[in-house]
Amino acid sequence: MDASKAVNLIRNMRHDFDNHLQIINGYAELGYLDEVKSYVIEIVNEMNQEKNLFELDKPELTLFLLHQKLLAKDIGVILNYN
Repeated sequence: MDASKAVNLIRNMRHDFDNHLQIINGYAELGYLDEVKSYVIEIVNEMNQEKNLFELDKPELTLFLLHQKLLAKDIGVILNYN
């Protein structure tokens, strides 16, 4: 994967992270603490799954699989890697 694709991948991940923070902030402002907790748990679980990709010790494969996961998410498909 070339540098521009890696930058786009990071840009997409930052965008998703920003969206997560906005949702958490919205729930918190409305006083929906149970929803905040539930949403944070969901994000942590998703990050733990991605952690497995980063532990592959194969950077090109990691970037490829992470990119596929984000593309799938954009169209409403959830990919999980074991």
